[in-house]
Amino acid sequence: MYSIIFAIMLFIQADNFDENVTSKFSDSISILFEEMFFPASNSNSHFIVNEEDLKQLKFIVQSHSDSTDSIIKSLLENNQLKTDSLLISNRSIDSLSLILNEKLLVENKDYQIKQASFFGRFLLIATLLTMVFFLSTLYFRIRAKYRYNFESLAEVEKNFDTHKKAAIERERKLLRELIDLKNKLETKV
Repeated sequence: MYSIIFAIMLFIQADNFDENVTSKFSDSISILFEEMFFPASNSNSHFIVNEEDLKQLKFIVQSHSDSTDSIIKSLLENNQLKTDSLLISNRSIDSLSLILNEKLLVENKDYQIKQASFFGRFLLIATLLTMVFFLSTLYFRIRAKYRYNFESLAEVEKNFDTHKKAAIERERKLLRELIDLKNKLETKV
């Protein structure tokens, strides 16, 4: 973060330095050109240049070239620093976003597992309660049916016993009558 701020400050200072040097250089060059050229005595279209002035112009141009080269070099270095700091920032942002995405995925999976677990438990409990209700209903129906069948069986046994007793009584009665008739027939004969 501090490297980004430092790179921006260097860039702003380099821009200000470049503007100051360029304006000073152009002012000194224009003054030098005005003082440097003298009209030739034999021709109006030709000018004479003093060798010292020419050397001074070369020196100024060379120094300006050197300062321009140094400014370009410092700007390139600033640009490289900015690029490096941006790359580092992008990498850190990318790594943080990856970490955040992974954390969100893990939390989402945990939430889904909890939801699935809750839903699974709820479904299991609901299924068990339904089965208990169904089995208890079935049990009470079968129990009521067996009770009715046992009561019916007891009544049928009671009726059977009553009918059996009545049948035995009738059989005895018929047997007595038969014996009586046989005795009567034997006595008549």
